Amino acid sequence: MLSLPGAAQAQGTSQEKFVRALDRMMVQLGPQSARASKTIRQVYTPHGKFLVLDRFSDLEGALVNGGLAPLPADPLRFNIAPRLEGQYPIGEKDLENQISYIAARPATIGALLDIASRVKSGPIEITSLVRHSEYQGALRATNKNATTSVPMHTMGLAFDIALVNTPLETVFEIRDVLQRMRDNGEILFIGERRQLVFHVVPHPSRLGH
Repeated sequence: MLSLPGAAQAQGTSQEKFVRALDRMMVQLGPQSARASKTIRQVYTPHGKFLVLDRFSDLEGALVNGGLAPLPADPLRFNIAPRLEGQYPIGEKDLENQISYIAARPATIGALLDIASRVKSGPIEITSLVRHSEYQGALRATNKNATTSVPMHTMGLAFDIALVNTPLETVFEIRDVLQRMRDNGEILFIGERRQLVFHVVPHPSRLGH
């Protein structure tokens, strides 16, 4: 059964049709998501010991030394809507320090800004950026998708685009933008069927951007 966060828990025929449409899309994306997952494991596993942020102090240090970059001020001006409240907000396990989790590696923020600039029908909602390993451990208790062999969020190399609060027209536009950028060798992305998000990672060739 699907895990339906946010608006997807609402009752009603139109919402049920919406969720079914998202599920069909994720099923269709299944083969490419599997290939992307395999590629991510292959290319990023060797970088884990250098990039993983083990605890909050490591995350804070990376923010100070430039290893992590925050989202720009007024992200909505860049067509990005970070989820800061409601169900499953960014930094939900450490809301006192939420602002520190609205960040990622510079290449990751760059990829996010690039994607957002290409989506014309509405803003993209972001529910996850950087985490640290202790946070990831706490998250596993409530989110099975937090269990992964290559924890890209704890490397600061991933963000999640939520879909359940997004009009279907914009969902499909986001998908099409991601597919074009994937085909151009700019990003890798996985459609997560349980959580109904796109998990996006910059292609290794973009890490110097």
